[in-house]
This record gives sequence, C-alpha cells and structure tokens, in this order.
Amino acid sequence: MIAWAYERPNGGRSVGFTGCDLHIGWGWESQRRFLLNSLLWSAGLEVPADGVTVKWDATSLNTNLDRKVFAAKTKKAAAPAEAASVPPAVVK
Repeated sequence: MIAWAYERPNGGRSVGFTGCDLHIGWGWESQRRFLLNSLLWSAGLEVPADGVTVKWDATSLNTNLDRKVFAAKTKKAAAPAEAASVPPAVVK
C-alpha cells in the first residue's frame, strides 16, 4: 500500500502517500493528478469529476535537481590470519 485516505467522524480528512521517493515519479501525470486531487479532497474542496488538469513542461523536472555525489566505499581491513586459527574458549 502506498496511499491511504481517512475521513474522521468530525469531518476532518487526511491522505498519506509514500510514493514520492523517486524524483522521476513527478514526471508521471497520474502521480501529479493523484496528489493534487488528494490535496483538494483533504482540504474539503471540490475535486473535478475528471480530476485536476495537470499541465506542465516536462523539461522542468530536472531544473532544480542537484546531482548527489557519494563518496567511494572503502574496503574493510582483513582480520589477521592468526586470529582465525585460535580455537574458541571453553566455558565450564
């Protein structure tokens, strides 16, 4: 499950969505429409019968996207060979 909606007995509404982890998802018209419809519904506003019309320029998706650079992973030092040949302690 990546989305849910709840309407409280007092009329309050809330929507949860866990699908925003991939930036490319904002390029999908269906995801943008879902989120905009969810915002209108949770705010108590009328949602159009065909959903919110989403117009945008696809080239804007990466306009302010900063490219993340991660440090190279370093290898852990190998354990000394003699440590591997020591027998385990015996508990009496």
